[in-house]
Formats: sequence, C-alpha cells, structure tokens
Amino acid sequence: MPDHHDHLSRTCDPSPSAANLRQRQGIPPLPIAFLLVFIAALFSMNMVQVNEKSRNPHGDFNEDCALCHTEEGWRPVVIKPGFDHQLASGFALLGAHVPLSCPACHESLLFSETPTHCAGCHQDVHLGELGKDCQVCHGTDSFNDHGRWVQLHSTTGMPLTGRHLTTECEACHQPQPQGRFTWVNLPSECDACHMEEFQATSDPNHSESGFPTACRECHSTFDWSPANFDHTASGFQLTGGHAAVSCEDCHSDGNYDNSSSECYSCHRDDYEATDNPDHQAAGYAVDCTLCHDTNDWSGTTDHTSFPLTGGHTGLDCTSCHADGQYQGTSSDCYVCHSDDYENTADPAHRAAGFPTDCTRCHTTSDWSADFSHNSWPLTGGHAGADCTACHVDGKYEGTPTDCFACHNDDYEGTTNPGHRTAGFPTDCARCHDTTDWTSRYDHTAWPLTGGHSAVDCSTCHADGTYEGTATECYTCHTDDYDGTTNPGHQAAGFPTDCAQ
Repeated sequence: MPDHHDHLSRTCDPSPSAANLRQRQGIPPLPIAFLLVFIAALFSMNMVQVNEKSRNPHGDFNEDCALCHTEEGWRPVVIKPGFDHQLASGFALLGAHVPLSCPACHESLLFSETPTHCAGCHQDVHLGELGKDCQVCHGTDSFNDHGRWVQLHSTTGMPLTGRHLTTECEACHQPQPQGRFTWVNLPSECDACHMEEFQATSDPNHSESGFPTACRECHSTFDWSPANFDHTASGFQLTGGHAAVSCEDCHSDGNYDNSSSECYSCHRDDYEATDNPDHQAAGYAVDCTLCHDTNDWSGTTDHTSFPLTGGHTGLDCTSCHADGQYQGTSSDCYVCHSDDYENTADPAHRAAGFPTDCTRCHTTSDWSADFSHNSWPLTGGHAGADCTACHVDGKYEGTPTDCFACHNDDYEGTTNPGHRTAGFPTDCARCHDTTDWTSRYDHTAWPLTGGHSAVDCSTCHADGTYEGTATECYTCHTDDYDGTTNPGHQAAGFPTDCAQ
C-alpha cells in the first residue's frame, strides 16, 4: 500500500499544468504554511490513535508493568516477589490480606479509587459507634482477636472476667432501637443483663428477701454458686462449718434482716442433747463460743485460766472434770498428775525434792524433761544428756557449774597436750565448747590463721610450754629459713620475720 506521505505529495504538489491553470485563472500558488498545517493535523490524528491504544488502564500507577505482566500477554496477571505493595500504594499487605487476589480489593483497574481505610471494604457492624479505625480492636490476621477485645474492655467500666470472657459480644450488645447505643454507653450494673435470673431465684427468694440487685455482692463472674456474700459486714463472720451451710439453714424463716447471731438460737438442740458433759446439768453458758469453735464441736477453746495445749487438747472433758464439777476446778499440775510425780524414779522426784509444779521441767506435749537451767543453760552435748549424768548423787540443788566438777577425768587423762603438766586452767570453756572436745583455744595475742589453724597444739608447743611461747616466725621456722637456697635467705641477709 502506498505511504500516506507519498499520497500527500502527489495530491498536494502542483504540476506545471496546474500552475499554468492557476495563473490563467488568476489564483495565486498555495502558501507553504498551509501545507505545514495540513501535515501537522494528519500527524496529530495518527498520534491520538496511538495514545488511545497505549493509555495506562491503572491511571497514575507508574510501576513497571513487568512486575505483574509478561511479554506473552497482559493475562494472566502474576505478581512478582519484587513488588512492594506498601511502597507502591502506602498500604501494607499483612495477615489475612496477603493471600487475597487483587480483584478482591481492587474492583476497578484504577487502583487510586480503592480505599485504604478498613470501613471502605468491611461492613461496620458497630454502626459507627466505635469509629472507623478498625485496627483499634481488630488485627489483620483475624477479626476475631478475642485477646485484644478483652484488653480493651478492661479500660471500660466493665472488665471481662470469669464467664464474661467466653461470652459472645452479641449476648450483651444486642441491637437497640434507633437512638439508643448498642456498643457504647451501656450500663455495667449486673441487673441490666441478669434481672431475669434475679427474679427467678427462689433459693433463697431474692425479690421477697429484699436482696440488692448488685449481683457481685454475693456472686462472682465465674459461677452463680456458691454465693459469696460478705457476711462479715453483717456483724457475723462465716467461718468453719458456717461457711459451707446453705443460707436457708440459718435463715429458715426467709428472714435475712435482724436474724439473731446468738449460738443458742440455732444450736439449742445441740446444747440440750449433749451429755458428755451434760451442759444443762453443769450449768454451762449458752454461748457456744466459750468452749467451741466453728470448725468442729469436738474442738474446745482454751480455758480462760488454764489454756488447753499439747496433750490436754485431745482429752475428754471428764478426764479432768471426773466429778462433773466444772466450776472451781484446780489448775495445779499435781492435782491430776500426783501419781506421775510420786512414781517417777529416774530421777526420783519425791526423794530429790522436786517441786510439784510440773511446768518447771515438763511441757503439755511430752513428759520428757525440758528443764531450762536458769544459771547454767544446757547447750551442745549437755542438752542431750540424762539428768543423772550430772546429778549422779540424786542432788539437784547446789550442783556445781564448774567444768572440772564433771570433767576432771577428761582433764587429767588428756596427753596431747598434757593438760596437767602444761598447767592448763581447769576451766574447759577457755579452749572447748559444749558441742565438741576438738574445739581450739582462740589465741588472743596470736590468732591462728591459714596453715596455723589446722596444726596440732604440740607442733608449736613441742616442749609442753604454753605460757610465754615466742610469736616470732623464726622460732618455729628456723629450718625453713636456713634451708632455703632459691634465693639463699641467710646469704642474702633476709630478715627473719617471715611475715614480710
């Protein structure tokens, strides 16, 4: 096909005959400017057709086409790994947005028309009450991010705890008539949701008993039962056996106001039926707390003048009150334990003149003597010794407290070092303690440290002299000093004070 430029030249270029004809007719030659304008118009029409074919269908989206398309054709569209959605659009693909196909969000090829705010794609079930920023409560991984809801709910007047944690949102946030809020400004009082439970409860009947509608005063969010009413505020704290009983056990008449807190009002049958001991015959007070506690009937409180401890706590009342007399019973040990006192032979209490007040040596937990020497405390090896080990003559008054009185054989028989020959004092406590004979005397003027602490006494006191022993190093370490050759201490004139 001939080129349109050739056609133009043939059409517009005047032949000689045409020029002569124009001259004959008086028509001037075509100006050159007209020709240029005509050619430009034809070229512009051609360029418009080219631009219409190459116009970007994505508008002002100026990324490289090769990021999504191939040379074989515009379709299929394959997103290359190098494409950065956040860099290209300012919207990062995270969580559940990652696996979506492009048309899921881009309904139009003009990407600039796609909204970047959540409400642009997701229906707002909150009716605008919580704003348009879905990211405050939701994440891109899932709309049902329960952990975040719980955390945000804690900033309101109704933190989610117990069963509220697993309750669906719509259970409390039910659709409301127009003009009323569904998600915000809802009441946090229990009766707003639980009035039906309040009115239907008959054990006890909350409405008739005048119970408050603030459920949290008795119940928790974990379960309706057991009720946890703070009975302390009523002046009668529920402890021990009272804590587990049903409300009706004490409030059998349905009266929850002005109920008596006196034991006898509920435990009259227990009081009158008890015969061991017979409470009525003995004239016991009707205030059960004087002898019993709320944990168990068999447990009795401490006697006012004679607390029950140790072995006394498990005894039957009649063991001490055998005559049925509970008033004016003597609290002296000997009254009940005279046989124990008289029959004890190791040591013989009567012969030794021991006092009849058993508490001087014994406790209520065990008969084993636990007398604490007032002037001479029993410690170390003395604590476990039998009384007769020191009081061999059966005498307990005026027993000497000098070590030598009991340990003269130990003193005389010791040869390493010989205590008698060395003139050691007979006060064993100077070098020994009650825990072990191997304990050492702490040199006052010359403390034993390092290698000196473990050596035998005779190593330094070889001549058996313990008084006036020299403390100079050279006295004991002469051989070490003289025998050292690297360097030679004598030849070098080293001082004999090894401590240097």
